[in-house]
Amino acid sequence: MKTILTYLFLAFSSFTFSQEGPDSTFIIRQYGFADYGDYEKIRDSIGKIWNLEYWLVGNCTVSEKFRDSIKTMNDRTEKTLAKKYGVDWDKRFFAEVDTAYNKLEYDRENVIFIKDTIENENFYILYTRNYYGSKKWFTLYSKKALSSTNFSVQKIDNSSKNYIFRGIDNELFIEFPFKKDTTKYFLSYENIGVYSIELIDTSNLLYLKARPGTSKSAKIEIKNDFGLDTTIVFTIINLPKPILCLNNTKSGEKVNKKADRFELSLNEPEEFSFNFSFDILSWELNSNDKKRFVGRGNILSKEAKDHIRSLKKGAKISFVCQIKGPKNHSDVVRKLSGEFIIQ
Repeated sequence: MKTILTYLFLAFSSFTFSQEGPDSTFIIRQYGFADYGDYEKIRDSIGKIWNLEYWLVGNCTVSEKFRDSIKTMNDRTEKTLAKKYGVDWDKRFFAEVDTAYNKLEYDRENVIFIKDTIENENFYILYTRNYYGSKKWFTLYSKKALSSTNFSVQKIDNSSKNYIFRGIDNELFIEFPFKKDTTKYFLSYENIGVYSIELIDTSNLLYLKARPGTSKSAKIEIKNDFGLDTTIVFTIINLPKPILCLNNTKSGEKVNKKADRFELSLNEPEEFSFNFSFDILSWELNSNDKKRFVGRGNILSKEAKDHIRSLKKGAKISFVCQIKGPKNHSDVVRKLSGEFIIQ
C-alpha cells in the first residue's frame, strides 16, 4: 500500500530531480503537504547510501510558473540519475525503503515489551505494551483511596488540553484526586499509542508519553471495577507551522535590497507562540535568474547578500530552510519555504 501511495504521489505531485548538491548528490524537490514520519526517515536514511536527498520547496498552493521552473531545473539531471542507477532505479530504491519500513512496522506491532511494576508512595502500576501501545494493558492500583470523579489532564507544553499534535511525542499528566473508596483502575486508548508511563515522585500524577494516529480525534478512557469512569477526548492537529521572515519581513512581502544585514527568522503562529520555538538549521536561496546559494544558520552569506543587492526591483527570491523544533522536540526537522519581492 505504501508503495502504491508513493507512486501516486510521484505522478500527481510532479516532483523531479536535480543534481546540484555536493559530491554528486541528487536533490529530489517536492511540493505539497509533507508528512515527515518513520517512512520518510527511513527513505532519507537509505537515500544517503544512494546519494539522494529530498527537499520540500513549496506548499500545496504553488503557482504554475513555480512548478514549471522546478520541473525545468530538475529535468536536466534525470538522464544522469538513470545512467548512474539504471532506468529502474526508482523501483529498486523504494523496494529497499518499503522492506525496511515493513520490518519496522512488524517489529513494533509484534514485539511486546514488559514492565513489571512502576511504583510510588500512592500507586503501583502493572503493564505490558508494544511500541505503539496498541497491544497493552495498564492496571493502576491505589495504595490510598482515590476519587472516581473529576480526573483531570494537563499538558507539559501548556497548550490547550484538548489538542495533541501529529508527528511528536505528546507529554500528558493525568491527575487522580483522592477520596474514600480504594479502587483498581484500567486505562484504555483509541487512536493514540501510549508507549511510556511513569508515576511522578510521591504525587498523584501519572505521566504519559503518547503519539496520536492519523485520525482527527483520540481518547483515553479510565475504567474502574464497576465500568467506565472518565473519558478524556483530544483533537488531533498538525504541528503549528511558523512563517519564514527575511529582515523581519514576512514571506510574500517586499524586502529592501539596500539593507545592511540580511537575516532569516521565524514568526511563530500566534495561538502557539508561547508554547513552541524553532531554529533554522540551513537555507537555500534561489532567484528568478537561476542563481542559487546555500548556507547554515539564519545569517545570509556575503555572496547571497551581494546577489540580492544586484537584483532589480520587483524581482523575486525564494528560500527553502531546514528548521528544527518545536521546543522540547528538537529531533523534529522539517522544511519551510518562503518567497520575497525585492524593493
